[in-house]
Amino acid sequence: MSSLDTSAAEASLKKALELLRDPGPGDLDRARHAAQAAVRAVPNEPGKEWSAAEESQIKALVERIRKVHHVSRQDPNWWQRKREWRARRRLGDLAVGADSMELLNEAELRYWKKRSVTEALLEFGTGTMAEDDIQLLDSRLATVHGATYEDLRRAKRQLAERSSTSGEHRAAGAE
Repeated sequence: MSSLDTSAAEASLKKALELLRDPGPGDLDRARHAAQAAVRAVPNEPGKEWSAAEESQIKALVERIRKVHHVSRQDPNWWQRKREWRARRRLGDLAVGADSMELLNEAELRYWKKRSVTEALLEFGTGTMAEDDIQLLDSRLATVHGATYEDLRRAKRQLAERSSTSGEHRAAGAE
């Protein structure tokens, strides 16, 4: 990332932080715009160019993935499980109708990126990060934007392995 992009991102993040620390009337909306400007200042790694039809399929898949995550609950009742089943079926139908598996992978990556950037900005904006941590947030956003689907898949695999080994340790301790 160039120093120009870094300084633009830092300036936008500082402005968002100031507006969120002591919000006045209309400041929350301005803070949202400043945070969006910070996200736009972090450059995307060059990726594959998608056609308009592929782009619309990816956007529909991202929206369906978001819907499935939205309706998923820890202890769902019957009605919530039914809503989740419907959402998963619609996502499956869209995935089957997609031109390639690459589109589904891109949609999953985009959903993860949006969610990661939102979580980072919320962590920053809620005051749990010090003002000196702007550089840390900037590098975090750059890492998220530069991530590929292979990076996401590798991280998921590592998390699954960790959870399975910790589950084995708990089961052995219970005996």
